[in-house]
Amino acid sequence: MRRALSLLALGITLVMTAGQEFTLKTVKVTDRSKAARDQWSMKGNLDDPMMGVVPLIGQEGLTVELQDMALATLESTAFAASDCKLRRNGRGVSCKTRGARVSIRMSRRPKGAHVKNSKHNSTGGATGGGYYSASGMFRRLQFLEDPIVFPLTVQLQAGDATLFDMVSSCSEKIKGAGRTTRITCTPGPTPVTPGPTGTPGPTPMTT
Repeated sequence: MRRALSLLALGITLVMTAGQEFTLKTVKVTDRSKAARDQWSMKGNLDDPMMGVVPLIGQEGLTVELQDMALATLESTAFAASDCKLRRNGRGVSCKTRGARVSIRMSRRPKGAHVKNSKHNSTGGATGGGYYSASGMFRRLQFLEDPIVFPLTVQLQAGDATLFDMVSSCSEKIKGAGRTTRITCTPGPTPVTPGPTGTPGPTPMTT
């Protein structure tokens, strides 16, 4: 478990054995001083050549979790299978519950993007089957950590399938005499992480 967390802290996207990959484009967070007025949103892409994640969400539901730099949970939203509706021909899924929604919709694969397993993409035609845009909006929340320390990680879980990605290039704006903090994160360089617990630090200078 500690090794898995270490890999996540380095900003490495989890790639499952079937070739699934979740990548973030942007995460936006609004942290307000008023109770239950926090919110966040995300946009990204899901590359799933086997086209198995979407039907799995329809069967098992979906949990979306926002984590801070220390991988502490800021907010977690669970959608039951009954909250999720599959699009025709497996072209995506949308999930809704009070104050939150997620949309995963098949889209055109970017030019030059590598298709991890081309034999599984014939059903998608021009869209390069198994490539989806993903977005989510989560409102009327109370973040579990304050202040929020970035970079930020988003984790998607459906059944036994777990995908996550980190965005490390973040900017922060504080408004209203500190009552509202807005954070916007996009992909950036891999953050520097501290050494293992117990690693000796610099020898203090003596006089």
